[in-house]
Amino acid sequence: LLVLVAVGAVFGATLVAAAAEDTDGYPPIIQALAERFNLNADDVKEVFDEQHEAKRDKMQQRHEDHLDEAVEAGTLTDEQKEALLKKKEELRVQMDEIKDLPPEERFEAMKETHEEFKAWAEESGIDLKALHNGAGKGRFGPMGRGMGRHKGRGMGHGPRGGFWKGAPPASGSVEQDTLLAL
Repeated sequence: LLVLVAVGAVFGATLVAAAAEDTDGYPPIIQALAERFNLNADDVKEVFDEQHEAKRDKMQQRHEDHLDEAVEAGTLTDEQKEALLKKKEELRVQMDEIKDLPPEERFEAMKETHEEFKAWAEESGIDLKALHNGAGKGRFGPMGRGMGRHKGRGMGHGPRGGFWKGAPPASGSVEQDTLLAL
């Protein structure tokens, strides 16, 4: 699950940055900070990149911890855990390949990726529902929704809160929510 969250964070951040880039090649926030504080834009971008990498590393560690817990609980085997980690890297590459597509094409590509992921998980004997519902220890409720301040209503992030342009895929399936958490 956290694999999917990590890939989703990378994908979402890349989309936002790519959409906002100016002719100088920097997102407006980097340009604004560099101008306001009289900094070199390359240095500001480097700080953003370092922070992004640190966040990705933290998410990766949480994901691996989650998979270790699933192995300990008997929800996954060691082989399935390793397969999920490998699949995460494949999905990251796929997401990177589609990040610059127009929204409608990106949406269709993500739907296709979702279907492929579901089929792969089933062929690999991975029960996404069991993995998803057991993910949380307080983080996720029985319905797989976030139990934080907004009770899983998205509040501007993800398919429930407005990230999607056009009609989002039908939300609610564990597999769909898991893939979108990429």
